[in-house]
Amino acid sequence: MLRNYNFIYSKLVEKDSDLIGHVTYSLYKKSKIEYIEKQVSLGKTPTDSELIPFNDISSSESSIERYKLKATFIIQGFIEYMLDEELESYKEQVVNNQVDILHKVIKP
Repeated sequence: MLRNYNFIYSKLVEKDSDLIGHVTYSLYKKSKIEYIEKQVSLGKTPTDSELIPFNDISSSESSIERYKLKATFIIQGFIEYMLDEELESYKEQVVNNQVDILHKVIKP
């Protein structure tokens, strides 16, 4: 029997270097896993054909935009965190360099 594929990956990821697309796809997969786990907890194991409504909803334009927006926020948060860490490291390095210079200039 042929499996029902929804080809959402190609809707979410434009090329291999598309970071937002890959995070978006990851969010879609997380959502699908949560849906399946919810069904299993209710005593149901959804078949491929029973996943069609989920696939239709999750591949709608509004769902795709929601996934992409959330992925963008995640990546922006990561970049901001990394920049903050780098800035703190740089500040610490500047202070340490300044202390070293002052010790050389002002000898005890």
